[in-house]
This record gives sequence, C-alpha cells and structure tokens, in this order.
Amino acid sequence: MKLILLKIKNIASIEEAEIRFDEGLLASTSRFLICGDMGTGKSTILDSICLALYINTPRLSQASGDKRDYGSDNITAQDPRNLLRHGTNEGSVELDFDGSDDKHYTARWSSERTRNHTLRNSTHTLTCGTETLDNKKEIEKRIKESAVGLDFQQFCRTTLLAH
Repeated sequence: MKLILLKIKNIASIEEAEIRFDEGLLASTSRFLICGDMGTGKSTILDSICLALYINTPRLSQASGDKRDYGSDNITAQDPRNLLRHGTNEGSVELDFDGSDDKHYTARWSSERTRNHTLRNSTHTLTCGTETLDNKKEIEKRIKESAVGLDFQQFCRTTLLAH
C-alpha cells in the first residue's frame, strides 16, 4: 500500500488540510515521522487515515462504549462522529492510495448535521476505477483482502506506531 493524498476537513484539531505523500520529501521515502507541538494535529492525521479506511481509530477503539449525551448528540464515545470539530456542520476525510493489489483506491468517510443540528449517519465509500462500494461489510472485506491486506488491528500494529 502506498499513500498518495490525504484530505482532511473539520476533523478534531484540523480545520482543513491536504497532505501529498507523492511529492517532495515524502515521495522519496518509504517511512516518515510525524512530529510537532502538542495539539497540532499529529494524532488527527493518523486518525484520519484509519477513519477513511476502517471507520475506526485507535483513539475511538480505546474509548468507553457507553452512550453519553455529547451536547445534543446521543452517541457512544466510540462513534467516529465524535471526531468532528466542535461547532462545525460537516467533516470528512479522503485518502487516495495505491493498494497492495497495485490498484488505485479512494477511501472516503464523511458526516454532517441537519438544519436542526442533529447528526446524520456517516457515509463511507471505497472507489476503485469505476466501482464504488458503500456497504460496510463489502468495504471491510476489500480493504482486508486486497486493497490494504490488513484488518484494523493489524494496520495499527504494523503501520501506526503511535502508541
């Protein structure tokens, strides 16, 4: 798997960002370190990659599964919609990558609020060529079997060395 482009909009501490992994210094290396001051979005970058691929992040998977009232939202702490920036009506992540099967993919996750400020269900898609999957089980299967070749836990252990 080779990362090409990550777009982040209104996720945690990042209002808007675009990271090109195929240009500059990132294009010439197979490994890189994300560093910076506390609160600058390092974990949010890693969360965004996981969110686009797996609709899960290490931060969310370690959270309590209890249902709580987050403002007007009655969702669990593990719900990925918790990663929306406070006060925003929509958020999304989009990841372009070349898969382990040498095909080009775009994984996208997004969520938004209604006019009444209630959360809508999030959407998750995986596109390869002209085929777009929007069924969670089909996406999960394609990610694990061919696009990435790893499930969420394996991806975190081998790729995200953040813990």
